[in-house]
Amino acid sequence: MISELNRLLNALGNLILGGPARKPKKPLPEILFCPVIFANGRDDDTEGLKAFFENRTVVYAGRYVPAGNHELVCEDVRIRCSSFWLRAGSDLVGIIGIPQPGAPIEVVDVSHGAHRILTCKNMHINAPVQP
Repeated sequence: MISELNRLLNALGNLILGGPARKPKKPLPEILFCPVIFANGRDDDTEGLKAFFENRTVVYAGRYVPAGNHELVCEDVRIRCSSFWLRAGSDLVGIIGIPQPGAPIEVVDVSHGAHRILTCKNMHINAPVQP
């Protein structure tokens, strides 16, 4: 009786949810999980820049920028916070941007020791971004 009820509930669940849950046949591409630096002057680049400073792989201009890359040249960067605070352990080692009262800041862990160089033609800080 209980096994018949389980089969009925499984069949009903499959009907409502569109079939049994299956694993994908191949893994999803890694690009779906990389932060993006748009550098187009409209979209938010905060997460991508944070990942770049944390020595993680990012996507910029349609290509991977691997974790070992130490320099990035961008045209028009827009971030939603007023500044990035670069922190190694408990020490503040650098500030990018201008901290403003009441404006959000991003604290980035750079204890990995790799130096990063960011060159931007235009950087808009504490700017409204596309949702």
